[in-house]
Amino acid sequence: MERIFDGGVEEAIHKLENPERVKRHDPAVLFSRVGLRRGQVVADLGCGTGFFALPAAKSVGKQGRVLAVDKTPEMLKVLEEKLERVETDNIEVVQADILSTGIEKGTVDVALMANTFHDVRGGSLKEVERILRTSGRLVILDWKKVPTQAGPLLEARLSPEGVTAILKGRRWRIAEQFDMGPTHYVVVARPPTKRYHADRGAMSSGSKLEKLAA
Repeated sequence: MERIFDGGVEEAIHKLENPERVKRHDPAVLFSRVGLRRGQVVADLGCGTGFFALPAAKSVGKQGRVLAVDKTPEMLKVLEEKLERVETDNIEVVQADILSTGIEKGTVDVALMANTFHDVRGGSLKEVERILRTSGRLVILDWKKVPTQAGPLLEARLSPEGVTAILKGRRWRIAEQFDMGPTHYVVVARPPTKRYHADRGAMSSGSKLEKLAA
């Protein structure tokens, strides 16, 4: 699954590197709120240039690990250049589709999808469930479905209710939901109690919920 860049990769990198981003969603505030702990393994799915991956590495400490996953080599090149300038050895850069990451099954404590879920929607949940530990959590940070100066087109966005409908349609359990400033919201969810194997009926139900959430 390709991420959607309306103005091309170079423009996307410019936006991702904008220092104003921290005013919209400070990674340190997010990780404190969701209780990211030392020693945990975090998968930053659709990590871009590392806006969240680098602070996550600091939060989990030397005993933890961050898997920074993105399919776009230009994005990862920027992240790798940053890693050459900072003292951290607990970030692993993974060039992969977030629908098929290659991460070992059941090894991730927190899967982060920051500003990516509206692109991939429910299609990402099978892979996220696969890589999460049974006690793991999915943290979705995304744009509110309201007009903003920056961000994706309004029709491409999902409301928090739309996100939770998709998750519940695939038997995920909502742990928490809160606003992250005026432009973003966060939904935290846990994987199904019984590992989800989609039959025709469940897939049909999930697809219907996605259409309603759009």
